[in-house]
Amino acid sequence: MNDVYLVQANPGGGSHFLLSLLVHLYRQESEVISFNDRGNSHKYAFKYIITQTNYFKMTTRYDRSEWPYQLDLLPDNNGPLVIFYEPWHTTSLDVCRLKEKHPNIKYLFVEVDDKDIMRATAYQFFKQTVYDDPKKDYMKLTLDRYVEFAEKNNNVRKDVSLADLTLEEGRLFLEYSYQVADKNFFNEFTKSVNIVQDSLVDNKYVINFMDILLNKEKVISTLEQMTGKTRTQSLVDSYDKYIDNQYDLLETKIPWLLPK
Repeated sequence: MNDVYLVQANPGGGSHFLLSLLVHLYRQESEVISFNDRGNSHKYAFKYIITQTNYFKMTTRYDRSEWPYQLDLLPDNNGPLVIFYEPWHTTSLDVCRLKEKHPNIKYLFVEVDDKDIMRATAYQFFKQTVYDDPKKDYMKLTLDRYVEFAEKNNNVRKDVSLADLTLEEGRLFLEYSYQVADKNFFNEFTKSVNIVQDSLVDNKYVINFMDILLNKEKVISTLEQMTGKTRTQSLVDSYDKYIDNQYDLLETKIPWLLPK
């Protein structure tokens, strides 16, 4: 029986990296985690994601016995089963049902403080959103929001690719987006997550969003406690590489959010 973990996802919150670390640690892999040219470990994480069969049916049907598996990671002979918990898709989590199916399931939550919402949304914006398919619904919303923002602000260009925004245009747009949507979005799904956290007595682990950037030891130690595995040098090297990627992003795209 494979061990089972639930990892709370956050937009821009390093969820795929945490998932990658967990799988890497559990499997005791010797190779460093692979990152793409934007510093994401999505490629590594997605190796374990099964085909999202009936994904859209599940998000609307909410079959309580099956919907937690809409973003399962595929277990193999020596890998864990990791369930990605996306609060914005799943406004309530049937913890009792999960425990029935997986009595020893362990939960990892990532808390994002109010003061760090901007940083999380900026990560998401520059690491993924600006490169994504404009036909996707959330991208259409983002593009429409930029048009709305540009019409209200004479200091920015109206006809420009999101990937080509200047530092100032990016900063102004992120601040606008934070005020009109992102802050409320984070606050709403945080309420859902808190309800789930409060319902759990044991097997729950919590780290802060900024721990991922500033407290490598806490993050790795937490994952060691969850899995019962000991870190390898390749895991530490993977983490160091990730941190370098994050500071490169901060320095080149969002320098006003550099930790002080």
